[in-house]
Amino acid sequence: RNLYSALRFMLHYRELPAPWVVEFALAAITDDRYATGAERPGGPDSSPTRLSYLAGEDALLTCSLGLLKCREAVPVLLDRVRKSEDARELVSALGLIGDARAGPVLLETLRPLLATPELERESWDQIQHLMEALGGVKCAEAVPLLSEHVRYPEAIVALEYIGDARALPALRRVNED
Repeated sequence: RNLYSALRFMLHYRELPAPWVVEFALAAITDDRYATGAERPGGPDSSPTRLSYLAGEDALLTCSLGLLKCREAVPVLLDRVRKSEDARELVSALGLIGDARAGPVLLETLRPLLATPELERESWDQIQHLMEALGGVKCAEAVPLLSEHVRYPEAIVALEYIGDARALPALRRVNED
């Protein structure tokens, strides 16, 4: 944890971090080995913690890469989104970076979640992050899907960021209701 905290400090120490610092951060958030002595809170039956969790969510390295708009991180983050069941931090970082390469993967991840009849709390959190990230990357391909779900404020905000006129009819309907 101390190492990851020091790495986060180094990412923000200067305007542009050294390339090796970015590489180290990317290696840390993709390290799926289990940590010892760092079980998640919840008692003795808690599952072991992966180093990637400690680096990405505990030390906020994923968020730091997003705040830095680190385009070098996009391929790694996209790969992690495809493999992860809970990609909220990864998705948020991609939205902060704003790289259009993320749009298709984010959209592909969102579609099946919206297709489920009853949205569970965990799914809903992920849906919110995905909608916000689609707005952040200005994914025009997401306009039809987001327009179908304008009952959610995150879809409206995403459509605003995307700024595509195809969303106007759906937004007008919301305004009329």
